[in-house]
Amino acid sequence: EPVSDKRQTALQLGANYSINPFEQDVLEEAKQITDGRGFDFVVETSGVLSTIQTFFCHICSILKYDIFIK
Repeated sequence: EPVSDKRQTALQLGANYSINPFEQDVLEEAKQITDGRGFDFVVETSGVLSTIQTFFCHICSILKYDIFIK
C-alpha cells in the first residue's frame, strides 16, 4: 500500500505486515518475510492487473483464491 495512513490502519487492525510498493521491492520483501515460502493469504484491492499477476504468480504459496467484484 503506497498510502502511509492506510498502511498504519492495516497494521492497527491486525495486519502482520504492510509493504510500500514505491519504496520497497515487493517480491524481495515477501521472500524475506516468509523465508522464501510465499504468503498463505494476500489481500489485493487495487484491481491493477500487473499487481494481481505479481501476487498470484510470484508471492502466494497456495494458488487458491477468491475474486470479489463489486
